[in-house]
Amino acid sequence: MTVEKREECHRKVTAFVVKRLHPFSEVEAPTFRDMLFTLNPNYTPPTRDYLTNHLIPSWYEIEKSNIITELSEVSHVALTSDGWTSIAQDHYLTVTAHYLVEGKMRQKVLQTKAVYKAQTGIVIAEEIADVLTDFGIFDKIVAVTVDNAANMDVAIHRLQFVKLGCFAHTLNLAAQSLYSLAIMSQWIAKIRALVWIKRSSMAKTVLQEKQAILSKTH
Repeated sequence: MTVEKREECHRKVTAFVVKRLHPFSEVEAPTFRDMLFTLNPNYTPPTRDYLTNHLIPSWYEIEKSNIITELSEVSHVALTSDGWTSIAQDHYLTVTAHYLVEGKMRQKVLQTKAVYKAQTGIVIAEEIADVLTDFGIFDKIVAVTVDNAANMDVAIHRLQFVKLGCFAHTLNLAAQSLYSLAIMSQWIAKIRALVWIKRSSMAKTVLQEKQAILSKTH
Protein backbone atom coordinates (compact mmCIF):
# COMPACT_ATOMS: atom_id res chain seq x y z
CA MET A 1 0.00 0.00 0.00
CA THR A 2 1.35 3.42 -0.94
CA VAL A 3 1.79 6.13 1.66
CA GLU A 4 -0.89 8.23 -0.07
CA LYS A 5 -3.41 5.37 0.02
CA ARG A 6 -2.66 4.61 3.67
CA GLU A 7 -3.15 8.27 4.61
CA GLU A 8 -6.44 8.33 2.72
CA CYS A 9 -7.62 5.26 4.63
CA HIS A 10 -6.56 6.90 7.88
CA ARG A 11 -8.66 9.96 6.99
CA LYS A 12 -11.69 7.79 6.29
CA VAL A 13 -11.32 5.97 9.60
CA THR A 14 -10.98 9.33 11.38
CA ALA A 15 -14.10 10.63 9.65
CA PHE A 16 -15.97 7.47 10.70
CA VAL A 17 -15.06 7.99 14.35
CA VAL A 18 -15.56 11.76 14.43
CA LYS A 19 -18.73 12.17 12.39
CA ARG A 20 -20.52 9.17 13.91
CA LEU A 21 -19.38 10.03 17.45
CA HIS A 22 -17.80 6.64 18.04
CA PRO A 23 -15.49 6.11 21.04
CA PHE A 24 -11.81 6.31 20.13
CA SER A 25 -11.38 2.72 21.35
CA GLU A 26 -13.47 1.60 18.36
CA VAL A 27 -10.35 1.45 16.18
CA GLU A 28 -8.89 -1.27 18.43
CA ALA A 29 -12.05 -3.37 18.59
CA PRO A 30 -11.32 -6.84 17.12
CA THR A 31 -14.46 -6.86 14.97
CA PHE A 32 -13.63 -3.42 13.52
CA ARG A 33 -10.06 -4.39 12.66
CA ASP A 34 -11.23 -7.72 11.24
CA MET A 35 -13.69 -5.89 8.99
CA LEU A 36 -10.96 -3.59 7.65
CA PHE A 37 -8.64 -6.55 7.11
CA THR A 38 -11.33 -8.24 5.05
CA LEU A 39 -11.84 -5.09 2.97
CA ASN A 40 -8.13 -4.52 2.48
CA PRO A 41 -5.57 -6.96 3.97
CA ASN A 42 -2.77 -4.49 3.19
CA TYR A 43 -4.17 -1.77 5.44
CA THR A 44 -3.30 -1.57 9.13
CA PRO A 45 -5.74 0.73 10.96
CA PRO A 46 -4.41 3.25 13.48
CA THR A 47 -4.13 2.55 17.16
CA ARG A 48 -6.24 4.47 19.63
CA ASP A 49 -3.16 6.43 20.70
CA TYR A 50 -2.29 7.42 17.14
CA LEU A 51 -5.88 8.39 16.42
CA THR A 52 -6.08 10.49 19.58
CA ASN A 53 -2.73 12.26 19.37
CA HIS A 54 -2.19 12.59 15.62
CA LEU A 55 -5.13 11.94 13.32
CA ILE A 56 -7.90 13.77 15.17
CA PRO A 57 -5.77 16.85 16.00
CA SER A 58 -4.78 17.04 12.31
CA TRP A 59 -8.44 16.66 11.30
CA TYR A 60 -9.41 19.43 13.73
CA GLU A 61 -6.81 21.88 12.41
CA ILE A 62 -7.94 21.34 8.82
CA GLU A 63 -11.62 21.75 9.71
CA LYS A 64 -10.87 24.84 11.80
CA SER A 65 -8.86 26.38 8.96
CA ASN A 66 -11.72 25.76 6.53
CA ILE A 67 -14.23 27.40 8.87
CA ILE A 68 -11.97 30.44 9.44
CA THR A 69 -11.64 30.83 5.68
CA GLU A 70 -15.41 30.64 5.21
CA LEU A 71 -16.10 33.06 8.05
CA SER A 72 -13.60 35.56 6.64
CA GLU A 73 -16.00 36.09 3.73
CA VAL A 74 -19.03 36.63 6.00
CA SER A 75 -19.99 40.09 7.22
CA HIS A 76 -22.52 39.21 9.95
CA VAL A 77 -22.57 36.33 12.43
CA ALA A 78 -25.07 35.40 15.14
CA LEU A 79 -24.10 33.25 18.09
CA THR A 80 -25.73 30.78 20.41
CA SER A 81 -23.96 29.73 23.57
CA ASP A 82 -24.78 27.50 26.50
CA GLY A 83 -23.10 25.90 29.46
CA TRP A 84 -23.86 22.30 30.39
CA THR A 85 -22.56 19.60 32.71
CA SER A 86 -21.64 16.09 31.58
CA ILE A 87 -22.55 12.89 33.39
CA ALA A 88 -18.99 12.95 34.77
CA GLN A 89 -19.77 16.35 36.33
CA ASP A 90 -17.43 18.27 34.03
CA HIS A 91 -18.72 21.66 32.94
CA TYR A 92 -18.58 22.64 29.28
CA LEU A 93 -19.23 25.82 27.34
CA THR A 94 -20.36 25.54 23.73
CA VAL A 95 -20.24 28.39 21.23
CA THR A 96 -22.01 28.03 17.87
CA ALA A 97 -21.90 30.46 14.93
CA HIS A 98 -24.85 31.00 12.58
CA TYR A 99 -24.43 32.84 9.28
CA LEU A 100 -25.55 33.00 5.66
CA VAL A 101 -23.59 31.84 2.64
CA GLU A 102 -25.23 32.56 -0.71
CA GLY A 103 -28.58 32.86 1.02
CA LYS A 104 -28.30 29.54 2.84
CA MET A 105 -28.07 29.22 6.61
CA ARG A 106 -24.89 27.67 7.96
CA GLN A 107 -24.10 26.81 11.54
CA LYS A 108 -20.80 25.65 12.97
CA VAL A 109 -19.88 24.65 16.50
CA LEU A 110 -16.76 26.73 17.06
CA GLN A 111 -15.90 25.21 20.40
CA THR A 112 -17.09 22.88 23.13
CA LYS A 113 -14.57 23.23 25.90
CA ALA A 114 -14.34 22.02 29.46
CA VAL A 115 -14.17 24.98 31.83
CA TYR A 116 -12.75 24.33 35.27
CA LYS A 117 -13.50 27.74 36.75
CA ALA A 118 -16.46 29.18 38.59
CA GLN A 119 -18.99 30.07 35.90
CA THR A 120 -19.22 33.78 36.62
CA GLY A 121 -20.28 36.22 33.94
CA ILE A 122 -16.71 37.50 33.67
CA VAL A 123 -15.30 34.02 33.08
CA ILE A 124 -17.92 33.21 30.45
CA ALA A 125 -17.30 36.52 28.69
CA GLU A 126 -13.57 35.79 28.54
CA GLU A 127 -14.14 32.28 27.18
CA ILE A 128 -16.50 33.52 24.45
CA ALA A 129 -14.21 36.42 23.55
CA ASP A 130 -11.24 34.05 23.16
CA VAL A 131 -13.23 31.85 20.75
CA LEU A 132 -14.42 34.78 18.65
CA THR A 133 -10.94 36.28 18.46
CA ASP A 134 -9.48 32.91 17.51
CA PHE A 135 -11.90 32.62 14.58
CA GLY A 136 -11.60 36.28 13.63
CA ILE A 137 -15.27 37.18 14.02
CA PHE A 138 -15.45 39.28 17.18
CA ASP A 139 -16.39 42.43 15.23
CA LYS A 140 -18.96 40.57 13.11
CA ILE A 141 -21.32 39.51 15.90
CA VAL A 142 -24.79 41.01 15.53
CA ALA A 143 -26.61 39.11 18.30
CA VAL A 144 -26.17 36.31 20.82
CA THR A 145 -28.88 33.90 21.94
CA VAL A 146 -28.42 32.49 25.44
CA ASP A 147 -30.65 31.27 28.25
CA ASN A 148 -31.94 33.48 31.05
CA ALA A 149 -29.21 32.67 33.57
CA ALA A 150 -27.85 35.71 35.39
CA ASN A 151 -24.22 34.87 34.56
CA MET A 152 -25.07 34.79 30.85
CA ASP A 153 -26.67 38.23 31.16
CA VAL A 154 -23.49 39.58 32.74
CA ALA A 155 -21.31 37.93 30.09
CA ILE A 156 -23.22 39.32 27.10
CA HIS A 157 -23.45 42.76 28.69
CA ARG A 158 -19.69 42.72 29.32
CA LEU A 159 -19.06 41.78 25.68
CA GLN A 160 -21.42 44.60 24.61
CA PHE A 161 -23.40 42.31 22.31
CA VAL A 162 -27.13 42.34 21.65
CA LYS A 163 -28.78 39.56 23.64
CA LEU A 164 -31.75 37.54 22.36
CA GLY A 165 -33.18 35.38 25.11
CA CYS A 166 -33.70 31.73 24.22
CA PHE A 167 -37.42 31.38 23.41
CA ALA A 168 -37.51 27.69 24.38
CA HIS A 169 -35.97 28.43 27.79
CA THR A 170 -38.31 31.35 28.39
CA LEU A 171 -41.32 29.22 27.44
CA ASN A 172 -40.10 26.46 29.76
CA LEU A 173 -39.79 28.90 32.66
CA ALA A 174 -43.31 30.16 31.98
CA ALA A 175 -44.65 26.60 31.89
CA GLN A 176 -42.84 25.71 35.12
CA SER A 177 -44.39 28.71 36.86
CA LEU A 178 -47.86 27.31 36.13
CA TYR A 179 -47.19 24.42 38.50
CA SER A 180 -47.55 26.83 41.41
CA LEU A 181 -51.21 27.44 40.53
CA ALA A 182 -53.63 25.21 42.44
CA ILE A 183 -56.02 24.74 39.52
CA MET A 184 -53.14 23.68 37.25
CA SER A 185 -51.92 21.16 39.81
CA GLN A 186 -55.35 19.53 39.78
CA TRP A 187 -55.40 19.29 35.98
CA ILE A 188 -51.86 17.97 35.85
CA ALA A 189 -52.73 15.22 38.33
CA LYS A 190 -55.70 14.20 36.17
CA ILE A 191 -53.61 14.15 32.99
CA ARG A 192 -50.88 12.11 34.62
CA ALA A 193 -53.47 9.59 35.71
CA LEU A 194 -54.35 9.10 32.05
CA VAL A 195 -50.75 8.75 30.84
CA TRP A 196 -50.11 5.27 32.24
CA ILE A 197 -48.73 3.49 29.17
CA LYS A 198 -45.10 4.43 29.91
CA ARG A 199 -45.33 2.84 33.33
CA SER A 200 -46.84 -0.50 32.34
CA SER A 201 -45.95 -3.01 29.62
CA MET A 202 -49.35 -4.64 30.18
CA ALA A 203 -51.06 -1.30 29.55
CA LYS A 204 -49.19 -1.00 26.27
CA THR A 205 -50.36 -4.47 25.26
CA VAL A 206 -53.97 -3.60 26.09
CA LEU A 207 -53.71 -0.41 24.04
CA GLN A 208 -52.35 -2.33 21.05
CA GLU A 209 -55.24 -4.80 21.32
CA LYS A 210 -57.74 -1.93 21.40
CA GLN A 211 -56.10 -0.39 18.35
CA ALA A 212 -56.31 -3.69 16.49
CA ILE A 213 -59.99 -3.96 17.33
CA LEU A 214 -60.61 -0.43 16.05
CA SER A 215 -58.41 -1.08 13.00
CA LYS A 216 -56.09 1.75 13.95
CA THR A 217 -52.33 1.97 14.07
CA HIS A 218 -50.02 4.28 15.93
